[in-house]
Amino acid sequence: MKRAVGSGQSETVVCKSKFLAENFLIDNPAQVKEIIRRQKERYPDATHVCHAFLCGPRREFAGCSDDHEPSGTAGRPMLEVLKGSGLTDILVTVVRWFGGTKLGTGGLVRAYSDAVKELLTHLETEELTEKAAVTFEVSYADYEKIRRFAEKNGGEWQKENFGETVGCSVVVPLSKAGEFRSGISELTAARVRFLENN
Repeated sequence: MKRAVGSGQSETVVCKSKFLAENFLIDNPAQVKEIIRRQKERYPDATHVCHAFLCGPRREFAGCSDDHEPSGTAGRPMLEVLKGSGLTDILVTVVRWFGGTKLGTGGLVRAYSDAVKELLTHLETEELTEKAAVTFEVSYADYEKIRRFAEKNGGEWQKENFGETVGCSVVVPLSKAGEFRSGISELTAARVRFLENN
């Protein structure tokens, strides 16, 4: 699974119709509506603002819209290109300015698909690593040792809670979660207390 690094855009012209494709990084489907609203405000003279998105660690959230193009000629083909790309957490919009020549259903499918393909060729991507949060409590005496150990081993500190003990939540690659737990247990001579849901 991959994720785009940053946003990009590309422009294609088919029979004088201009197609502007842009991508946005998203974490959940709730963000889509607001981005589409902003796109329509940004391009008030556009004929259509079509979109497709995929998000979630298993790409379990997906959606698309033809925005008044003939049904199935814009959003669905765009979504199919995204599915074939291996990307997640991405929203792509294709803004169309009608050039005066009707493209027909086949022409529209090709134009919207090609606009997304062209955009994706310019995007930098990175492998998406599935992560897990390891949550635990340690004494103040062990805290600094664990902090150094976590940083050395690629752990990202999510939160800390200072009370009688120090409550910590550290995000690590899922494949290294067991190894990380063993490491901090060994480092503290098993004085660490792991909390549930790890």
